[in-house]
Amino acid sequence: MALIHPSYREKRRYILVKVKDVEKFKIEFIEKFRYFFGIYGLAKAGVIFIKELCRENDYCVIRIARKFVHYSLVTLSSMKNVDLLGIYPTLKRVRSKIERIKKSR
Repeated sequence: MALIHPSYREKRRYILVKVKDVEKFKIEFIEKFRYFFGIYGLAKAGVIFIKELCRENDYCVIRIARKFVHYSLVTLSSMKNVDLLGIYPTLKRVRSKIERIKKSR
């Protein structure tokens, strides 16, 4: 079985948001994404919430395919009580951003 070359794999982006209630946010995000772009769009986007980063201090990290970042930004703009903190290419950068926010408090 031939391996897939790394340059052919699906690239991902990580979106860091600050929310009031993480569980409500997850449900509302999935429902609105599906409303705007359908089940097929949701499946192609590969929306996943990073569990270990969604628990601390009301921050939530969404992993999404690079081609569908603008779809998620449309969904986030339609939601209330959500602050977009950034879009990052790696989890390491997301963690460093969270650490910088904690130190600045």
